[in-house]
Amino acid sequence: MISSNNIVISNILYKNKYGIYIKPGSTNNTFISNDFLENEIDASDSSNNSWIGSPGSEGFQRLAELILGKEVKGNYYSDYDEPEEGCTDANNDDICDLPRKISGGNSIDPYPSVKAKNI
Repeated sequence: MISSNNIVISNILYKNKYGIYIKPGSTNNTFISNDFLENEIDASDSSNNSWIGSPGSEGFQRLAELILGKEVKGNYYSDYDEPEEGCTDANNDDICDLPRKISGGNSIDPYPSVKAKNI
């Protein structure tokens, strides 16, 4: 099923084949502040949806912060939280300094979190 215009926020996706698999044609979805833990493939997105979470919030992220009453952080990936996996945090803001590539297409998560938030 194709699904568009959704906000997926503050979920724990644990020990699945895919944490999230986005079918081709599913567009304009936003993924914020989710914890991807020990999945075979954390996320697959061939439709270039939005993987966001940063201290300077705008758009859907700002709306989510207003609703939830807290600062929304980036998605956390258990296979991308150490320097040897590609995540360094030189300024200690709990956000990886480099974006994380999402498999399946050209999507990236520009602000992956160093720490899990929902557990």
